[in-house]
Amino acid sequence: MTQNLQTFEMIVARSHGNYLSYLSVDSMQSNNRINKLLGRLTLFTVIIVPMNIVTGLWGMNVPVPGRETTTLAWFFGIVGVILGWAVLLLLLLWRMRLI
Repeated sequence: MTQNLQTFEMIVARSHGNYLSYLSVDSMQSNNRINKLLGRLTLFTVIIVPMNIVTGLWGMNVPVPGRETTTLAWFFGIVGVILGWAVLLLLLLWRMRLI
């Protein structure tokens, strides 16, 4: 009977070590997924923040370029620069295989 208890104790001790190593590997995999997600969120922020700064200036009491003109050329020029920035960064990040 004591032989059986010692055998079961050894089996439980081994399975406990295997379980702890499994938890370690699982934790490492979830950390890698979180790091990849945070990297992509950072790239998204790099694209969005400059556009937010430019568009935020329109809501402030600052002189906007082309305010005195009657055409919308300045407006579409600024919007074009913002969209060009986004497309350029997306292409650059795609080329570097980050997205």
